[in-house]
Amino acid sequence: MSKYLVIILLPFLLYACEITGPWDNNVRAKETVSKDFSSSQIQEVAVKTQNGTIETSAWDDNSIHVTFEKRATGHDTEDAEDNVDDIKIHTSRNTASGVLTIDVEFPKYKNGINYGCSVYLSLPASLVLELESSNGAIIALGAKSDLDFSTSNGAIKIQDTEGYARLRTSNGMITVDNHYGELNGRTSNGAIDADIVLPRQGECILKTSNGAIILSIPDTTSATMEASTSNGRVEIKNLPVTVVMMEKTEFRGRIGNGQGNIDLKTSNGGIVIRNGR
Repeated sequence: MSKYLVIILLPFLLYACEITGPWDNNVRAKETVSKDFSSSQIQEVAVKTQNGTIETSAWDDNSIHVTFEKRATGHDTEDAEDNVDDIKIHTSRNTASGVLTIDVEFPKYKNGINYGCSVYLSLPASLVLELESSNGAIIALGAKSDLDFSTSNGAIKIQDTEGYARLRTSNGMITVDNHYGELNGRTSNGAIDADIVLPRQGECILKTSNGAIILSIPDTTSATMEASTSNGRVEIKNLPVTVVMMEKTEFRGRIGNGQGNIDLKTSNGGIVIRNGR
């Protein structure tokens, strides 16, 4: 009797394996969408997305060009393309407040489906930027106004920028290359490498829980300075500083007349403050 049961059940088991295989949601689909906006009466651009990069670059045109790269998975090509269509892009242009809002809406959770959307913008350098991605890098090139960036998991990089920059990530490196202005950069897990020119009476605050901090500033900077690490070494390189207190893991002092403020802190990693010009 047991032999007949094995013979009868075996085809059923094989059939069950065959019908479950194609439902693995590992087929990917992508769609690219572009939109253009006038920058007339717009002072700020706010972008919010998930599972994707946000990248902005400054250009001389007065328009705002945005490209969306929507992505989704499915159990076959048609299903994946349908899932891509479920990602909706909402935009609103409020000339009264001067804000262009771009919000990428994702569908409610579907078992095993992965969604994402990267956003790429070309826009005038003078616009304030507020960018948020739940999982993805944020990059800004050539912006000449205030920046407010946040991501849960991803690196943040700004280059050739001006204004007040507020940069926050939970997991990722922060890189600041040739920034003129105040800076507030915080990450839970990641190094911070910043090359800045701090205005008189300006403030630079850099904090990470796990990672090294490198700050490059001109020797003409004027600021009080504090730097501390729990596990690592604090080093000052080629800068004319007045030392108030210098130990392996902590430094207090000033450069110039001490008009501005520099505050650097990490739990695990070294800190280097060096001449960047």
